Amino acid sequence: MAMNEREITTSTDNIFDLVIVGGGFAGAALATVMGRKGHRIAVIDVNETFPQEYRAEKIGGEQLDLLRRLGLLEGILSYTTPVRSMMNMRRGFLVDRREVEEYGILYHDNVAALRAQIPGHVDRVIGRVVDIELSAETQRVILNDGRIVKGRLVVLATGVSDALRRRVGVTRRMVQKNQCFSAGWTIAPPTTGFDFPALTVYGERAGDGVDYLSFFPLGKNMRANLFMFTEPRNPVVAEIKADPLKAAGALMPGLGKMIRGCTLAEGPSLHSVDLYICENVRQNGLVLIGDAFRTSCPAVGSGLTCALQDVERLAIHADAWLATAGMGQPKIQQFYDDPIKNAMDARAHALAASRRKAAIDADFLTVARRNARFAARVVRDRIRYIGRPSSKGRSKAADLKIS
Repeated sequence: MAMNEREITTSTDNIFDLVIVGGGFAGAALATVMGRKGHRIAVIDVNETFPQEYRAEKIGGEQLDLLRRLGLLEGILSYTTPVRSMMNMRRGFLVDRREVEEYGILYHDNVAALRAQIPGHVDRVIGRVVDIELSAETQRVILNDGRIVKGRLVVLATGVSDALRRRVGVTRRMVQKNQCFSAGWTIAPPTTGFDFPALTVYGERAGDGVDYLSFFPLGKNMRANLFMFTEPRNPVVAEIKADPLKAAGALMPGLGKMIRGCTLAEGPSLHSVDLYICENVRQNGLVLIGDAFRTSCPAVGSGLTCALQDVERLAIHADAWLATAGMGQPKIQQFYDDPIKNAMDARAHALAASRRKAAIDADFLTVARRNARFAARVVRDRIRYIGRPSSKGRSKAADLKIS
């Protein structure tokens, strides 16, 4: 039977294997994976029910591979809306189309799906952590009401929150201030004439910072996610906040005919992300995962991927660490030196830099390269569909061009 909060407070011999601070996506995933291994775990979060947040709203690609390997995907699928095909457009014309396996899901539903999978023997502590005392053996996590939770390893999965990191001397190195601005809103499609299940529309004008606008089904409606490389003070941000459909149409004139008849059902929610990496993290008894360690660019869609990769690699290392005494720096640094984790993090930041450059630079070479990439995609798509029966996607773009 799980201990109640008073026993967690007063027991002197109760030492958890892991104390996970933060019950969001990364924290809940780690608690499930390590709990299934039989470890004694406490998850501390300020919220009994995770609040609504505008963050990653679709899973696919490498995220699905990682979720399957971790045994987490099946428990999430019932919360999602499947996406099986995608059309990609630019300047009102078809670039390409493809079959996909993706799933639309709001972030708080994703967290709820993961929390529902946490094994029953894992202790959940509702409260706010105000301090962490670290050592090479046992860590003390102190809550604002005086409760103390002890554990061999503390994992910070607190997202971008900075208070606890500062308490233990962790600092942030800024990679790119205001890396990416994103906006999400829900649209109600018209009852007729809206016959594509998912659509990505790419920026049209050189140097305007627009990466793409993604439409995908979510329940009975469609969700729209816009990604731009710009600062929150850009006047276009206020225009998006006031009327996202009108603002998106002004940013991408070729979009108009694709969403004719759609109406705004909810939103928009706005979010701006800084890219940073935390330093001074190789400390006794402490590991940072997900955004608590380093942020990812939402336009690249690597945030959940990096978080899941952290969970997978830490679960492997922590199994070995817990088999022997102590939790000093030599153990902890194995996680930060992990070549698989480092390769994933480096690739995510390299993609963030290249996507930003392609969207904001208006020099001849950058624009030419971007147009050439789209032209190559058009050619590959047409070759792939030669001889196939006409499809709805093809009928949308009888007059095809790239410019």
